[in-house]
Amino acid sequence: MRTRRTPISQSATPIEIGEFWDSHDLSDYWSETAEACFEVNLEGRPSLISLDQELSNGLRARAKKMGMTVGDLLNQWIREKLAS
Repeated sequence: MRTRRTPISQSATPIEIGEFWDSHDLSDYWSETAEACFEVNLEGRPSLISLDQELSNGLRARAKKMGMTVGDLLNQWIREKLAS
């Protein structure tokens, strides 16, 4: 299987990307970038909650089986529990 690398830094991992940009300036590569359009929702504020690894693995598997994200599944379950 081929390793996918980023177009500018030719890095394959987040650590390699960080190391590249620690020693390079984006202005030197500006012509190689492309405009990106995206929306940002600043209304919600996520909370980080730790889970046991076993619970996390089961949650990921269930969410994947249901075609949902882990966050959406957790939110649905917690809403249902709080409503009961």
